[in-house]
Amino acid sequence: MVTHERPFPANSVVVDAADGTLVLVGSPYTAEATRAVLAWLHDRFGERKRAAIDTHFHDDAGIGGNPVFRAAGIPIYGSEATARLLAEHDPKAIAPDHLFAIESGLELDLGEPVKVAFPGPGHTRDNVVVYFPRRRLLVGGCLVKAGDSIGNTADADMAGWASSVAALASYDVDWIIPGHGDRFDRGLIAHSIDVVSRSTSGR
Repeated sequence: MVTHERPFPANSVVVDAADGTLVLVGSPYTAEATRAVLAWLHDRFGERKRAAIDTHFHDDAGIGGNPVFRAAGIPIYGSEATARLLAEHDPKAIAPDHLFAIESGLELDLGEPVKVAFPGPGHTRDNVVVYFPRRRLLVGGCLVKAGDSIGNTADADMAGWASSVAALASYDVDWIIPGHGDRFDRGLIAHSIDVVSRSTSGR
């Protein structure tokens, strides 16, 4: 897990897949920080095939790193919904270049399955999660809350958020990585539902 501290701590994830591909889920906020991560990965692992996955259209979900990924020839996977929302909000931004229909999700075979799925709208209308079943790991991104604050709701679907988080209970996992924070257990599902419900009710 990589945490970029500015403007507030945000998590992205790198998985060393079974076939040797380094899978980057999300990114730091900026191109500069993303270059630092790629340089560290090169020093640590040497030359490797790499793949990036954008989890929604915000900077800390991969968009901030997309210019660096594109320049490095790294394929960027993202939903058509993410590309559309990004074009609406920032037409000059670099969008994912390997698109999939959000309703269908995406499955990659990297010597092990990597599954990208849309549990429903919440933090944004395009937030997807990335599941590594062999590792019992789910990258929940900003859909999942580790703290007691709901955080950024500028693009949120407050009505659907809790039910979208509840859908994550179907995943067989030991670890859930939130977009922000340092709690990683399955209890994040119930905790996130509570945080969203309190925010919706005004409690």
